[in-house]
Amino acid sequence: MIPQSFINSLLDRLDIVEVIGSSIPLKKAGSNFVAPCPFHSEKSASFTVSQSKQFYHCFGCGAHGSAISFVLEYEGVGFVEAVERLAQSVGLALPLEQKLSSRDQQSGYDACSSAIGAAVSLYHRQLLASEVALAYLNGRGISQATIVEFQLGYASEDWTQLKQSFGDYATNRVLSEAGLVIDQPAPRARRYDRFRSRIIFPIRSRKGQPIGLGGRVLDDALPKYLNSPESVCFHKGEEFYSHVGFQKAVRVEGCALVVEGYLDVIQLYQHGIAHVAGTLGTSTTAQHLRLLFRCTDSVVFVFDGDKAGFAAAWRAMELSLPYVTDMQTVSFVALPSEHDPDSFVRDHGAARFRACVSQAKPLSRFLLSTLVDAPATGSFEETAVLLTRVARHLGKIERAPILRQLILEHLGILVGLSVETLRPLMLPGAAESEVGQVASILSNRPQTPATRLFQLFAMEPGLARRKPVRVAPFEDDGSAQLVQLLRIILTNPDIRTLASLTMHLEGSPLRAFVVDAVSSDPVLLHPSFDVEVEVEHTLASYKRFVALRELEVAAGLRVAFMPPGHAPGRVQECQAEEG
Repeated sequence: MIPQSFINSLLDRLDIVEVIGSSIPLKKAGSNFVAPCPFHSEKSASFTVSQSKQFYHCFGCGAHGSAISFVLEYEGVGFVEAVERLAQSVGLALPLEQKLSSRDQQSGYDACSSAIGAAVSLYHRQLLASEVALAYLNGRGISQATIVEFQLGYASEDWTQLKQSFGDYATNRVLSEAGLVIDQPAPRARRYDRFRSRIIFPIRSRKGQPIGLGGRVLDDALPKYLNSPESVCFHKGEEFYSHVGFQKAVRVEGCALVVEGYLDVIQLYQHGIAHVAGTLGTSTTAQHLRLLFRCTDSVVFVFDGDKAGFAAAWRAMELSLPYVTDMQTVSFVALPSEHDPDSFVRDHGAARFRACVSQAKPLSRFLLSTLVDAPATGSFEETAVLLTRVARHLGKIERAPILRQLILEHLGILVGLSVETLRPLMLPGAAESEVGQVASILSNRPQTPATRLFQLFAMEPGLARRKPVRVAPFEDDGSAQLVQLLRIILTNPDIRTLASLTMHLEGSPLRAFVVDAVSSDPVLLHPSFDVEVEVEHTLASYKRFVALRELEVAAGLRVAFMPPGHAPGRVQECQAEEG
């Protein structure tokens, strides 16, 4: 693990404008720099880079972070590689043990990919020579040109066919690490090929490197599909099956289509629909959505029309709730029950398929039409059940406040209740997620002096050490989060900037509060904004606020916030002293 002190030292030496400017063109806008966001498609320039804060933020999709975060997301590399690249650019030497680890990891990835590439070439040659395999694909409507385009292959029934490409088949360690062979333990110790009697679908990384294989039987044998196991270069929940031109096609079409199967992708591509990716037969994951929203604002799921397909669409909808924004949307296509995307486009053609996509149900309509079969005219108990089911999902819509408000208003019409009555009923679901808590504290409630101090100290952590503050947490004013932030800043002197703070909080629930607090007020990122002056004003307001609240507690008009393990009878305090 790279020491946090090294990360902070690196961030201090980097200029985020130079790092990002070397990848995308930045335009000066006052003291900041702007550009169309590289993580989602847009025409306006909502991507802002603050040189003074060493932080970037997109006001369209919410992408944000430090120079390290940018390289991670934009280049698609691992954390160690990103740090090593940036360290080299400013003349810093990565700690030796990390440098060796990074090189070993890359070496293992390259060896694994190379072995899979050799297997792909072998299987492709075998397919072109196999009348049975070619007849199967031709019967599925796959042309010779498409076979070559996707480099489809065929693994014969031979248990050790890979010997043709690997002279050291019996001892080659990489074959096992890449998932190409299975090593059976003693007493019947032997090695044999994982893929046999299957059509082979090469799976490639976003850079076009072979990283895994998918195999499908030609008959009704089970399992119908078989994928490569997890390896140093293949992580099933993080990859798609698509044509190498997928991202370019998505930018042209303005949306990404998500399907389940290999043949769905291939058949749609053959019909001129290239902006399509398959989930490798697994459920959609959070990483899938993050990758999709980097290149488009619109994701459309097109699953099979049967019950299993509907169940997959529902799971994808539930997973999407925390990731949709008011600018980035998810929709769902309902195919006839007897069709999957492969069969539908073969039977009805590309124009009819595109027409179905144009009529895709937005997430909100899919959610409500499924949960609400008809306007609620039944008993109070039925209405209560309905509201409970909706609340469980609505509370997860964390980054789309306008969408959530519109759904709430529509729900109010259905059940005959006002939005003001419904809103508190929806809160239990929102409280189940940390970002939902952020929204309720920082968005849906008026800003308090405590939440303002949280914003300001997050922007300039050094001020938290120079400006002592006595924090008296109350249950509903955001002081609890301020206490957490102050403790982290005061006990970690290396945290000097917003960038180093967010890097330190990686994996911590508090990071969501910091990001939401900063991004909720664009003025904070303006270089002319004087954080220190604002802190002085806010501290004065906060002292008056605390004094008033303590009077209310003493008079019995309010209950003090009692953290676990503290005796009642006094307000819990956190004293931030100068370091």
